[in-house]
Amino acid sequence: MRAVFLSHNRSDAADAYNYRLRMLARHLSAEGIDSRMVYLGDPPLGNPTILHPLKVRGAFGEAGAIVHAGSAACAFTASWLSRRKAPYRVFDMHGDTVAEQRLAAAANSGWKSALRVSQERWKERRGLRAADRVLVVSEPLREHVLSSGLVNPEQIWMVRNGVDLDRFRETEPYPAREIPRLLYAGRFDPWQGLEFLEELIRARDDSFELRIIGFEPGDASLRGEWGGIGNPQLTMKGRLTQEELVRELSRADALLLPRADDPVTRVAMPTKFAEYLSVGRPILLTDVGEPARFVRESGCGMVSAPTPHDFGALVRQFTKRPASERAEMAKPGPELAKRHFDWDTIGREYASRLREAFGTDGLV
Repeated sequence: MRAVFLSHNRSDAADAYNYRLRMLARHLSAEGIDSRMVYLGDPPLGNPTILHPLKVRGAFGEAGAIVHAGSAACAFTASWLSRRKAPYRVFDMHGDTVAEQRLAAAANSGWKSALRVSQERWKERRGLRAADRVLVVSEPLREHVLSSGLVNPEQIWMVRNGVDLDRFRETEPYPAREIPRLLYAGRFDPWQGLEFLEELIRARDDSFELRIIGFEPGDASLRGEWGGIGNPQLTMKGRLTQEELVRELSRADALLLPRADDPVTRVAMPTKFAEYLSVGRPILLTDVGEPARFVRESGCGMVSAPTPHDFGALVRQFTKRPASERAEMAKPGPELAKRHFDWDTIGREYASRLREAFGTDGLV
């Protein structure tokens, strides 16, 4: 059995999107399913989706292969391939990209933004119609896909964003500082809750130390704006290596995952949520989507209403907790990560499902 993973990114993009696809491909290969990556964003074609089928046909060989389409653009590309080349199509729909485009369009109104939203919706719907299976990362996303009316419940598989438990683990004991260190690590997309972080910075509250990690050159304006607020408790850092990131996470008293209530965030399962759990630190987050349910049920953190004011109040409530209570709150995370987000388990189960659903059918 063979599988070709399509990414709409360039091969040099080091982001959670490419990471998910590479990890799934790696684990399928470990399970005996020959898997390779194809990056639609690489030269010479880059962005023109309509030409991508010409680019990828050679990757499937004469016998054909399962195509794992990593986005609406990739599923759209796969829909134009013949069933001889791609006899089975899996649409990895790990977010609501139409809602993401709509959110971006709200900040940049105009006919071009509206056109991008329409194009994304068209690609998504064509991809769903052509898909034999659809992968989702959360129960809300499953419901969202079903609401389209284009797929049946049995076509949908839960394949969460996982974590490498060997890499993301506690590297030192819980710090239990008198003044807790709170940390956010990630990107700064419009749906990442930037207004929540800014509220904490502007509060200039000396009852906690705030660290924000992940700035890239394109975030220079935001970094300068936050730095100009003049909060002495604030430390900002650029993108770190994975080893450096794990050390920073382990040195924090709590990890932050604030998100506004939006269609994008309601269906999401951020990669950093699994990473946060795995290092064993309390998670402070807003009541949006499935991560809030996991935290509430396990007790591995605290949840606030999805407003900057309520999240700020939650942070201050956490800092007033005795260090012993904060340390106790940290304990359930690693077990939760192992039970639901272990890449080894996710990859093994995905390989088993592919074999059960599609057999070999000459894909050898």
